[in-house]
Amino acid sequence: MNMYSRPAGQQSIPAATVMILRDTARGPEVLMLKRNRSLKFAPGFWVFPGGRIDRSDFIDVQHEKDAAINAAVRECLEECGVTVRHDKLIPFYHWTTPEGGKRRFGTWFFHTKLDDPGQEVTIDGQEIVSHQWIHPQRAFDLLFQGAMPMLPPTLISLLRIKNCSDYLEVDTVFSSSGIITVSPVVDRKNGKVYSMYSGDAGYESGDSTLVGPRHRLIIQFDPFSVDFEFTDCPEQVPVTGKFPIDFQ
Repeated sequence: MNMYSRPAGQQSIPAATVMILRDTARGPEVLMLKRNRSLKFAPGFWVFPGGRIDRSDFIDVQHEKDAAINAAVRECLEECGVTVRHDKLIPFYHWTTPEGGKRRFGTWFFHTKLDDPGQEVTIDGQEIVSHQWIHPQRAFDLLFQGAMPMLPPTLISLLRIKNCSDYLEVDTVFSSSGIITVSPVVDRKNGKVYSMYSGDAGYESGDSTLVGPRHRLIIQFDPFSVDFEFTDCPEQVPVTGKFPIDFQ
């Protein structure tokens, strides 16, 4: 497991999410869900199906990753009516949201291919207000148009597979780096959000202006832009799995 972590003073809530894919003639498509704008966490953002790990998810299992698999199966059924198989969920991230917010999640990210790509998606219209099957490149096109806001873990997950031709290639991309564990540090300055990762000069202090190595995602909202910097970090594997990265 590739580790990108720092001591955490704020306890995180265990959670799980699933990148559900299906192969099409246009390439792999991902199921994306839009969260209600009234929600406290990630309001109006497009996400993968998922949610917190409940106590019941730990029944008959000892490790959090196994409980996360149980939670992922349950949440997919609850949020979008899609059945995914326990034995087909492959972990590729454990991502902890930054300190400072009211809620901090430590989320296991899984990917899987639907056995039945024709499964009907059913949302409740309350917590989840919309859904779509979408090619990763199209999701990025909409992101840059301001029509599909995503949090960094979702954005980077899609970025890694946007050039894949089918699910087999998706599996190869994620398997090449194993499970990457990420605990970012965020700094907000001049209309930009700097999400810094292990090895970045500002990682320990949270100061994005410090001179030195770079391992960070930079998001600007008006006008919208996103960039990933990775320099002078010879002992680090980037959270994107490889570098350089093509956003377009």
